[in-house]
Amino acid sequence: MKRNIIIYGYVLIQLIFTSLLAADEKEKVYGLMDLVKSSEFIVRGKVIRIETYEKEPGRRYSDVYFRIIKSYKGKSIEGSDIVLTVFGGIIGESKVFTLIDPQFEDSQQSILFLRRFLPKDQMKYRYYITGLAEGKFNIVNENGQEFLLRDKYMSTGIKMLNNNRVNEISNNQKILLDDFINNLNNSINENKILWGKKMKNKIALLFVTLFLLNTTSWGEIYLNGQQKGGANIVRWPTNNVGWYLNENGAGDGFSYQQTKDFIQAAYNSWQNVSSSDITFSYGGSTSGSRNSTDYINGHYWVYNGDELFEEGAPFYSGEGGLNASAYTSFNINYSTYELIDVDVRYNGEKFWQNDYSVYSDIQSVALHEIGHQIGLNHSNVANETLSVMKQPNDPSTNNRRILKFDDEEGASFLYGGTIIDNETFSGTNYFNWSIEVPNGITITIQSDANLYFASGKYLDVFGTLNAIGTSSNPITFNRSGVSGTWGGN
Repeated sequence: MKRNIIIYGYVLIQLIFTSLLAADEKEKVYGLMDLVKSSEFIVRGKVIRIETYEKEPGRRYSDVYFRIIKSYKGKSIEGSDIVLTVFGGIIGESKVFTLIDPQFEDSQQSILFLRRFLPKDQMKYRYYITGLAEGKFNIVNENGQEFLLRDKYMSTGIKMLNNNRVNEISNNQKILLDDFINNLNNSINENKILWGKKMKNKIALLFVTLFLLNTTSWGEIYLNGQQKGGANIVRWPTNNVGWYLNENGAGDGFSYQQTKDFIQAAYNSWQNVSSSDITFSYGGSTSGSRNSTDYINGHYWVYNGDELFEEGAPFYSGEGGLNASAYTSFNINYSTYELIDVDVRYNGEKFWQNDYSVYSDIQSVALHEIGHQIGLNHSNVANETLSVMKQPNDPSTNNRRILKFDDEEGASFLYGGTIIDNETFSGTNYFNWSIEVPNGITITIQSDANLYFASGKYLDVFGTLNAIGTSSNPITFNRSGVSGTWGGN
């Protein structure tokens, strides 16, 4: 039986409005102190039950029953059970989840930064996580020690601002729970991040350890947290992807044709990556808005009254909200990890513009969301030339209409199998499509590595291959599945 998976992602871009003039506002950056300030409660707890339901096809939610073990901030609710409503969940063979929204598993232990509100006409508070997945940390036990990890579908994690640079804990890093709690308590008690000349050497060293700048190349991380060689990389089964635009366009004084032209220009940028062979076809207008299973890859503008604007949802602009500008939903065949339906929804309450130097530029935002649409996650690379898929990304200092090398690296690997930067492979790697190493590029395969190729796929090396196998730790090339062939040059 085929199983489908739906993912939601969005780009966090904010705008502040005046009566006559729209001025850009920096994106929200949730550092530890930001989470502390914005959260009413900070707790440790455990999932005791998950109940999943659908409001309508393609719109799935889960009520997570979470038992509080310890309170760090706010009125003590230790021993209490709270209910968190989150996007996604599992029903039968179908799994729905989101790119940045928090996800839970049975019996999972986590530290949560929480807010609550009293829904209209209800008598019971509703809890939600500050900054969505930004405010959730998973606890794991390894060899008797407890560590914190990010959700595997997040490429970027909690952000710390120091010396005017944003540092991150990414999804492939872990930190000691006790170290995190010590710094959390310092932030709560002193209402500031301990950094700079006043910080004791011990604390300074600790923060350097916790918030190392991640310099991993963008091309290493794809839509569902996979790396090159990951077993379940998400991509389209075809190299030509169709797209549609809602019949109402973007509004804000732009005609349908103008809106289409902005989005078409964004698609053209991805299609013009010379080392990738993905193409796009405009299919026409559509009147739909929220159907993730109609096999129409649509772009839609939505407005207040839509559930994406409710407190705790991506377009919510109040305290603890993300005030996102766009939100991308994915429908994926769960057995093959192939994309089958991807929709982009734009926050219609923003003031949309045709200006690459502002956050609300239609073409820039579409370019980022199309990156998600083809299977790219948010970049965690930190360099002076920020990629389109990097967040946060200040448009006043970086033209977000122009793809950077890291963006092209991701697209080239997904569509064409071209390696355009030097790579090292170790451990177990899976390749479901052929891989090409061009002239001037070097790939290194570490000893004891295992490389699995799907039937009929091959490794074609025009550059340099460094195979560092030994008699005791050989490199092994394998066939994926029980039958078929693979080759190489």
